[in-house]
Amino acid sequence: EKPWFQGMNKKKKAEAKKQTRENIRESRKNRFNPDKSSATTVDLLKERFEKEKVNDGDEEKDVVKPFEGLEDDRSVTYEELRERFHRKLKGFQSSRNCADPEKAAKKREERDARRGYLDKKRKRDNETEESKPAP
Repeated sequence: EKPWFQGMNKKKKAEAKKQTRENIRESRKNRFNPDKSSATTVDLLKERFEKEKVNDGDEEKDVVKPFEGLEDDRSVTYEELRERFHRKLKGFQSSRNCADPEKAAKKREERDARRGYLDKKRKRDNETEESKPAP
């Protein structure tokens, strides 16, 4: 089945297929019919391109400035832009917690102590019962 027929009921699918077949037949007839224009898509595109070319030749007198909204002279030097950028970066870095890992670890320990979190993981002994040799 064709994917564009998906979701249609049987009757609509049959109608769509029939319409497609008819369209294909009609286009074949028109292709070989000498009375119909035999202009292909490429021919039509070439014609349109030539028309645009002729029109462009007439409109060379009307020159429009490409950037009309930039008349106010707010020029910024490269150094100023760089400085602004680095200030912004420093602001972002200062808001991150990983700027000073020791400070972050200390904060985490204090918070855990306040909340009553203890080291709840079981520590593994050096010698467990399984690793001891049997007597």
